[in-house]
Amino acid sequence: MKFAGLLVLIALSVCSSLAQTPPPQASAAGYTKLAFDDEFNSPDTISPDGTGNYNWYATNIYGSPSLSSSGYSVQNGYLEINSDPSGYSWGLATVGPHNTAQAWQHGYFEASILFCYYCSQGEGWPSFWSSSIERATGQIPAAASNGEIDFFEYYVGGGFAGYLTTIHQSTNGKGQQNPNNTPTVPAGTNYGDWHTYGCLWTPDEVRWYFDNNLVETVQTGPNTPYTAVEQEHLFLILGAGRNWPTYVNFVRVWQ
Repeated sequence: MKFAGLLVLIALSVCSSLAQTPPPQASAAGYTKLAFDDEFNSPDTISPDGTGNYNWYATNIYGSPSLSSSGYSVQNGYLEINSDPSGYSWGLATVGPHNTAQAWQHGYFEASILFCYYCSQGEGWPSFWSSSIERATGQIPAAASNGEIDFFEYYVGGGFAGYLTTIHQSTNGKGQQNPNNTPTVPAGTNYGDWHTYGCLWTPDEVRWYFDNNLVETVQTGPNTPYTAVEQEHLFLILGAGRNWPTYVNFVRVWQ
């Protein structure tokens, strides 16, 4: 029993050490400090009522439908988001109406995600994305440009089914996005297995990584179509489709 317990402690120590080691692409960009980390070992990192200091909030900061307590669970070291009532992949966010501090500008963002990629119910989609805290809190006027980075989405619709990597910029209700947003992944990829979806955001470009392999790059900032995102701080959102579960093993932010 003592030997088994020692093995468990060693395993936990190894996992902890790995979590503290930034991916090579993050280190190369100078992002080596772990600014945010949730390994989903406990539900205690999710606010039960939208208040307090937590990693995640189910209360939608924009006021649209929020995720109920029955819509998610944490067990066996992962988060399960069972359904999204909004239909727009809003599940849990790092900010809420009473806490707007957890938003970041630049860094390396990554999550380990598994989902049933053939189970679309027609509304929403599994996703790991981000939105402007300046826009959410009214610091940016409605008519001004604001940005969004989608680190990972799996979308089904219009004859398309696949993984998307997108920057959105909206100005006065009119939006644009990068056309090169369908990255190439290895043939036969099974999204029902765990994969790591990463995004390197620097002051002049965004790079997406699938299992630590570069799959897409978009230039941002002056003289590009995507200037707003470089002026903002983005908070994180984990979403699912309506009756389309998504599972998350970890979320990390390196700066």
